[in-house]
This record gives sequence, structure tokens and C-alpha cells, in this order.
Amino acid sequence: MTTNIDQNDCIKYKTYIKSFISKLIVFSILTILLFLMFKQQDNNLKEIQDAFINNKELICSSTGSNKIVSKAKGYRFEKNNPKLISDGTDLFNINSCKRR
Repeated sequence: MTTNIDQNDCIKYKTYIKSFISKLIVFSILTILLFLMFKQQDNNLKEIQDAFINNKELICSSTGSNKIVSKAKGYRFEKNNPKLISDGTDLFNINSCKRR
């Protein structure tokens, strides 16, 4: 009879371990995916900033309208926030821009 109890305990333990490992694998995969998504977003932001610095035109949207933005048109990065582009009247967040 004691052997039967030991086998049941062993089966419960194996089930617990399998469940724990499965959850750990899923959590790890989700964490890696989130990391890669944020990394890709940072790379896209860097490409847009580099394009603006190299005098390329960007299309920026704000409140439903799109404007073409470039250094040649008088737009500059804001001094206190490098993610903002302004010409003195219009202000755009670099995250709302894409390359033309």
C-alpha cells in the first residue's frame, strides 16, 4: 500500500513540474517578444531621427492633418525635449512621424 501512495505522489509531482515548466516557457517567450517589440520601436525612432537630421522629409500627423516636415522648412528639435519637432508654431512628436 505504501508503494501505491509513493507512485501517486510521484505522478502529482511530475504533473506539478510539467505545469511549472510550461508556464515558465510561456512567460519567457512573452518576455522575449515584448523585448524585441520595444527594441524594434527604438530602432524605428532612431531611423526617423537620423532621417530628420540628414535633412530628409518626414510626414507628421497631428489632430487629423498631415504635414511635411524637414529642416529645410524651418523645423528643429526642441531644446528641452529631443522627441519634439517644431517650427515655432506647429509642434510634432517624432513618434507620430514617418519617412516620406
